[in-house]
Amino acid sequence: YLEGPISTNKTVYVRRYAEEKAKRGSVTLGKDTLSVGLNIRVTSREASTDLGLPAPNYDEKTLDYLIPEEVLGFGSGYDENDLNIDFYDEFSNTKGLTRTSYQSFFQEGELRGRKKAPNLVLFGAGNRPSDGCGSTHLEPSLRNRFVTIPFEPDREAWLEEFAEENIDARIYT
Repeated sequence: YLEGPISTNKTVYVRRYAEEKAKRGSVTLGKDTLSVGLNIRVTSREASTDLGLPAPNYDEKTLDYLIPEEVLGFGSGYDENDLNIDFYDEFSNTKGLTRTSYQSFFQEGELRGRKKAPNLVLFGAGNRPSDGCGSTHLEPSLRNRFVTIPFEPDREAWLEEFAEENIDARIYT
């Protein structure tokens, strides 16, 4: 879980991590290189279709939920990758039932009774509550499921990155 100020390129960091993971491979999987898929999901305060769309089952008199296959790591192309990363950005802005549903998914790898794919890894990011952007602290039971990495801007690293990417450094100053 990457936590830091607004607009510090947390999403760019996750993209770079995926690229590096592909190049470096995995000792656990016994591969020198990996095919890595990255899916960036922006979470919010509102209910998300990631959590499933309500679908009444009139025969059983129950309320079922249709969950997109991509959320669980079974979407189109996912099986072609050695590793898939789903990155939940702005996670600290989720609230109420949305947060509770995601909490179950992150903790148990299960959403509404369906397990995630074994090659799916979940990442999250958010801003700090002190940044004044509507973020809230993650509950201890949820925070303990993540390795939290405080993310602070590093001016020198950004300027070096800008030079590598041919970005005009004046946008930083």
